[in-house]
Amino acid sequence: MSKEKSSEKGVLCMRDHMGRDARIYEKCQENFFALAGFYGFEKIILSLIEDAYFFLPLAKTRFLNQRIPVALAHADGEEVWLSFSGALSVIRAYAMYKMNDLPHPLRFAYYSPSFFRLPQNYDQISGREELGLMMIGEENAVAEAEIALIIWKTLEELKIPLEALRLELNATGCAQCYPQFRSSLMSYLRTRAGRMCKDCKQALKSSPTRVFSCGEERCAMIANHAPQLLDFLCDECKKHLKGFLEFLDEVEIPYFLEGRLFREGSWLGSIIFECAGALLRKEESDSGAPHTVSDASQWKRTILAEGGRMSKIGELLLGKRLDVAVGTLFLDQVGVYAGIGEDADFDIAKPKVFLTQLGEYAKRRSLKILETLRKNAIPARESLGRDSIKSQLKTAEHLGVEITLVVGQKEALDETVIVREMDSGVQETVPQEKLIEFLKRKLKK
Repeated sequence: MSKEKSSEKGVLCMRDHMGRDARIYEKCQENFFALAGFYGFEKIILSLIEDAYFFLPLAKTRFLNQRIPVALAHADGEEVWLSFSGALSVIRAYAMYKMNDLPHPLRFAYYSPSFFRLPQNYDQISGREELGLMMIGEENAVAEAEIALIIWKTLEELKIPLEALRLELNATGCAQCYPQFRSSLMSYLRTRAGRMCKDCKQALKSSPTRVFSCGEERCAMIANHAPQLLDFLCDECKKHLKGFLEFLDEVEIPYFLEGRLFREGSWLGSIIFECAGALLRKEESDSGAPHTVSDASQWKRTILAEGGRMSKIGELLLGKRLDVAVGTLFLDQVGVYAGIGEDADFDIAKPKVFLTQLGEYAKRRSLKILETLRKNAIPARESLGRDSIKSQLKTAEHLGVEITLVVGQKEALDETVIVREMDSGVQETVPQEKLIEFLKRKLKK
C-alpha cells in the first residue's frame, strides 16, 4: 500500500483504496472501534484544519523537527495547519472544550488522516492514515497496557500471524533519571567517537542515542557495550515499567524489552512501544508474495503501530501537568500485513441469488424485490440496466449463483417470481409474499 505521487509536482498524496484493499481498511477500522468501545474509549471525529497558534509552544522546541506541519493561508490572515497528528488534535480538543472539568481518566478513539513535511523532502507533502487511542488523566501503567492490548488484538483479528508481529518496548526515563544515563552514554561514546560513522559522530551532542538504531556494523558493536538506561531508572520509572510488563504478562501478549529502543526528539517518552512487522519485502521472496521470517536478522522492520507517554507534550501545550498515554496504528503499513494469514478472508460475500427482469414494469418491480432480499440478509446481484434476458443469465452464470429469479411483465402483474435453480434448471413460480421463506429453504439444502 505504497503512496503514489499526484499529478501536482512536489506533492506526495495518500493513495485511494479500492476492492480488497478498501475492505481490509474497513475491517481494520471496524475491529479497532469495536475493541476500543468495549474498553470505554469514546470515538471522536477530528477536524482536518488546526489553529497554528495553539501549537506555538511546540514550535519553540524540537518536537516539530521531524514532522513539519503544512501551513495554509487563511482569508483573515491567520495561519492554519492541516492536521498533522490525530493525537495532538485530541489534546487541542481537550483544551478547546474545557474537558479538564470532566471526570478523569478520559478515553478517546479516533481515525485521522495526517499531513506533514519531512525535513529531507520539505518540498513534498507526506500523508498517512492513523487509527489512534488516547487516555488522559491516568498515571498508572494500565493506560499503556489497555492501549497496547487493543492495538495487538486489532492486528490479531485481521488474521496477521503472531509470528509476523513483534511488540518491542523500552523505558526512556524521566527528568530525574534520563540526564544521568545521557551523561554516562556521552562519556562512553566520546572515547569511541573515532570509530563511529559520520552521522552518529555528528549527532553525538544532540542525539547520542542514535547509535542504538544505526545500521553500521561498527556503530552496532559500540552500542552493544554501551550503558543501558534500564540501569539508571529511578524508583518511579522502575515501578511504572514493572506495572506495564505485568499487565502484558497477564493478558499473554508476547513482548521484547528492547533497551536500544529510543526516540530522540520524539513526542513519546517515559514508556515507548512499537509493534513491528516481520516480513521479507516482496522482491526478496521467491513467490513474489510477502511471507514471515523466523530469523530476526532477516527482518525488514516495518512499524505497524507505536505508543507510549505524551505527558511532556501535554504539559507544553496546556501549561500544567497532564498524564497522557497514546497509541497509533498506521493503516497503510497494517494493510500490507492484513490478509497474509491462512484464515484471512476479505472477499465480498458471494451472491447466492441473481435477479433478472424483462420489461419496464418488471424492472421497476425488481427494485422492491431486491430491497426485500437485502432486509432478509440474502446476498443478491442484478443487472437492471440490461434488457436482454440472455445477457443477464450469462452474468448469473459468471457469478456462480445458486438461484436466478426471473420477473417478466406477467410475473410483475401477478406479483409472482420464477425461481430457477442454476444447477438443475428446475424452476417454480412463487408468490412474492412467500419468496423469502421459499428461498431460505432452497438455500439451506
